[in-house]
Amino acid sequence: MKKSKNFQFFGPENHKSKICESKNYIFGNIKYFLKIFFALALLLFIPNLVFATDWYVRPPGGDYGTEDGTDYDNAWDGLLNVVWGPGGVRGGDNLYICGLHVHEITNPYDNFVSQADIFPVSGNSENERIIIRGDCPGNPGIVWGAYRNMFSNWTHIGGGVWNTSMTGNSDRVWYFQDVGVPNDDSYIVLNIVYSLEELRAHPGGAYYSPDFLGYSPFYVKLTDGSDPFGRVVFNEWGYDFKLNGTSYISFINLKFYGVKRMFKRLHEEVHHIRWENCTLWYASHSIMGFRNKNHHIEMINNDIAWAQNGIGFSVDPVDSPDVPHHITFSNNTIHHIAQRICDGDAHAIWGQGSRDIIIENNIMYNTGTGITFYNWDYQQSMKNMTVRYNWVYNTHTTGCGNSRGIEFNCGEGQGPDTNGECYGNIVGPNVSDVGYRYKWTELSEFYNNVCYDCGISFYISSTLLPYYVSAKLRNIISLNPRQTHIYYASTAEGSYIIDSDYNIFYPISGDQFYFRDENGWGYMNFTEWQALSKQNCTFDPHSIITDPLFVNPDKGDFHLKPGSPAIDTGVDVWFSTDFEGNPVPQGSRPDIGALEYISGTGCGVADLNCNGAVDIFDLMWL
Repeated sequence: MKKSKNFQFFGPENHKSKICESKNYIFGNIKYFLKIFFALALLLFIPNLVFATDWYVRPPGGDYGTEDGTDYDNAWDGLLNVVWGPGGVRGGDNLYICGLHVHEITNPYDNFVSQADIFPVSGNSENERIIIRGDCPGNPGIVWGAYRNMFSNWTHIGGGVWNTSMTGNSDRVWYFQDVGVPNDDSYIVLNIVYSLEELRAHPGGAYYSPDFLGYSPFYVKLTDGSDPFGRVVFNEWGYDFKLNGTSYISFINLKFYGVKRMFKRLHEEVHHIRWENCTLWYASHSIMGFRNKNHHIEMINNDIAWAQNGIGFSVDPVDSPDVPHHITFSNNTIHHIAQRICDGDAHAIWGQGSRDIIIENNIMYNTGTGITFYNWDYQQSMKNMTVRYNWVYNTHTTGCGNSRGIEFNCGEGQGPDTNGECYGNIVGPNVSDVGYRYKWTELSEFYNNVCYDCGISFYISSTLLPYYVSAKLRNIISLNPRQTHIYYASTAEGSYIIDSDYNIFYPISGDQFYFRDENGWGYMNFTEWQALSKQNCTFDPHSIITDPLFVNPDKGDFHLKPGSPAIDTGVDVWFSTDFEGNPVPQGSRPDIGALEYISGTGCGVADLNCNGAVDIFDLMWL
């Protein structure tokens, strides 16, 4: 019997084929729906990654289209109109602050101290920070923490001097004229004087108050002697970012002026906050201070200046277990600290009772002290403090400044396990007191540090029983001290350690070494120093007296010249890069000092920093 052609449709071969087609159809659709399911799940669990948005805010009082912040032309009208959270700035987003932002107070009786408060929300994670930035294309952001007085009635009392009353208690320093005139970053810093007679005699650009208390008289004489209405910006009570309880926020490429209260009072948990490439100027006390429950804080590559104190961290209250920790200060320039009024600390960087701190690659000048650590009492500890690759110079004794470089405790107090390390730093020139000061019991490693033109290069001392001091010095250079190269004192019997070797001291002029133990004390020359014999101590048997041949230390160039005796004469210690990040060693052995000599660089006529390249960095030595 012949088979019908149509019968083939029901044959086993075709039946199998149709089953496969059905399976492929079913499983294909399952895969399709699974893709949709996982895509929806992805959108549900990481919405900020998918919908990260750029937002914009411009100065208040403008006309910016819809003013919903969605782009520059439709920017929010002023910082107080920024929407935070749903419908606005949230994790993963950028907020561009564009132009000049100065809060104007027209009614001092309407929440005077809080009417310019800003309440950001938190980001989601390290990869989904909220980034508040000032690099708005063509219109960089500037934010003032001081306010423009638009409410005072001024009375002219003759000679260009005008009078009004203070509104609330105010600080004595940082009053400004004509902020934003003629350009966004233009302003005049007014000078304080101390009597009405002195103000009358002043050529202009000054102010005076007998006590700066509420309702007390306030006098000003502008540079042109004219009516100050709307032209004077008063310290404090401007924009204030309230960061308590927030996390994962970055401030990038912004200028902040008048910052006394802008980021203060961080007494709730605040973590993973970063300031990067920012200018932070003008505060009557500290620019920034981190307290209990503040952790994972970073300040990177900022310009910090014009305050009584710079930046730091401390425990408050003193006996709290929630100490600040995991704080990094890196690549900042800190200057002009305690230059106007100083009635307390005057440090570029300060710290008390904290742990896991890194202070690296900072430049500090025109400050009372570069870096100062301290403990309030004998129960408070500072643990894992790392100070590396910093440069401190031109310190002062103005007001409460004491012209010191780097201090590991300015008092005798220390809790258990207090410890720190200090390497690759440079102190000097023009530091009249102590270059490096160490007063802690746990052994600290002072490696490859340079001290130039200081009073005492290395001061290692603890004379309050039962505490003793322990320090290990390797590859250090002490050049031109005004008093002593090393000052060591510890009166705790038999427990102290001074382990110093493979260093360079120059010059030696008489008795420039000091040693004190439980048996007595005395200044001595280098030969007498080397002849000392104490248990657990080493007194520089391999160290040398010779000029290290820096390129130009008075100009801040501590590179080694060709033929320097410091080249390849150090000992191997555990770190692998120098002050500039060059690998160590460059030759057969590490160099002594903070900067490795790069073979073949020489010092050409235009290569002023002796790094082998003629570039913009040479200009800083002119």
